[in-house]
Amino acid sequence: MLRACIATSGLALLVVVTAVATDDFPDYPLRAPQECAVHAAKDEIFVGAQPLENAVDQKTYFKTNVAHLGFVPVFVVIHNGSNESSFLFDKSAVSYGSASVLDTPKAKSKTGEVLGLSVIPYAGIFAAAKVMKGASQIQQNLVKKELRSTTLSPGASTCGFLYVPPVQKDGSIEGLRLRVALTRSGADQPTILELDF
Repeated sequence: MLRACIATSGLALLVVVTAVATDDFPDYPLRAPQECAVHAAKDEIFVGAQPLENAVDQKTYFKTNVAHLGFVPVFVVIHNGSNESSFLFDKSAVSYGSASVLDTPKAKSKTGEVLGLSVIPYAGIFAAAKVMKGASQIQQNLVKKELRSTTLSPGASTCGFLYVPPVQKDGSIEGLRLRVALTRSGADQPTILELDF
């Protein structure tokens, strides 16, 4: 009887500790793409992005100043507005670059494709986070909140954070162009949406 009581008390304590640890990292408020600071729509796909450049917001949702790790968290929400088609979102196809560089004629190849875009880095922020106090919890939170590849069924949405290196010396992403590609099921070419910050 005493063992059962101790085991039950231990389990209750574990549940309380887990609940408190979970509350330490609140979720970022969900919003529609059109409610984000930057948004675009094309071929029934709606994408919105909301950068978290404010240190207070970063501390609230990540318990660290992510900018000190060399990245700006950008909340991205993607909505499939189609009633019939699914779209594949491949996170590895998301790219970024300086909009001013990408708009110059030298930024285009002979075939007219834009050069100078980089794929979103994903390992850098986690390596940087290892040197911080409470690093494992912060790393888990960064991974948990990260935008992931997925198939968006008709009417479905997905959201999460991308961790983008700043464009400006002051640590901001002003002048950044984020390129998001989604492929309609059965299509050969992706639908590309560009978001300029």
